[in-house]
Amino acid sequence: MARLHDGSWYPAAMSIGLRPTFGGRERQLEIYVLDWNGELVGRKIEVEFVDWIRSERKFESPEALVKAMDEDIVETRRRLAAAERC
Repeated sequence: MARLHDGSWYPAAMSIGLRPTFGGRERQLEIYVLDWNGELVGRKIEVEFVDWIRSERKFESPEALVKAMDEDIVETRRRLAAAERC
């Protein structure tokens, strides 16, 4: 979950890691806020960890990563709905 600058909580998925598919060397935090459009770069947001989905891994291609991310979003929605947070 992510609380944005408007004070509202939104469902979100988060990745913390090195981005091995793209040869990353520095740990990064990425938040994907579901069902929300807008620019968040440079804004402070609050996040709440609800559950862990999977370990980071290197994918064969960016397309394979996108497919896995799509599956992660489906699982994120399922788990948040089960937790009655959305």
